[in-house]
Amino acid sequence: MRITRAQHADLPFLASLRNEEVNARHSKRGVLTLSQIEEDYFENPRKQAFVAAREGRPVGYVIFEASDDETEVGSAEISVALTPELRGEGLGVALVSAGTRFGLETLGFSTIVAVVLAANEASARAFKRAGYVLEASTPEQGRYVARREGK
Repeated sequence: MRITRAQHADLPFLASLRNEEVNARHSKRGVLTLSQIEEDYFENPRKQAFVAAREGRPVGYVIFEASDDETEVGSAEISVALTPELRGEGLGVALVSAGTRFGLETLGFSTIVAVVLAANEASARAFKRAGYVLEASTPEQGRYVARREGK
């Protein structure tokens, strides 16, 4: 799986995948407009968007949002999404693993945090299989936090 920085030309793919029913349902913010996605992924200085491709075809995205908490310098939250037709083939683990490796090795984050809604069992499994460890569970908020330390 190859990960490259998202370009404005990728916006239709990013928006389509971001607002796909399952992804929007498992997102903290639900469905977003194209302009909200553009602002979020391309104009927010704390966020970096990347497209994951397999055999030259976009198959998902990886988004990193650097923490603005002074106690978590070098930390970023990761969000991933995989195209619906590829779900259930084990590629979620590959996407999380590749994205995490990219964030730690290429972008230089020391910690990658994943916040997964409790109802999103497939995503939780993918993060666990990619080496993340459950750190805290907050059922009243419907999500938990997994953390993976860099080298």
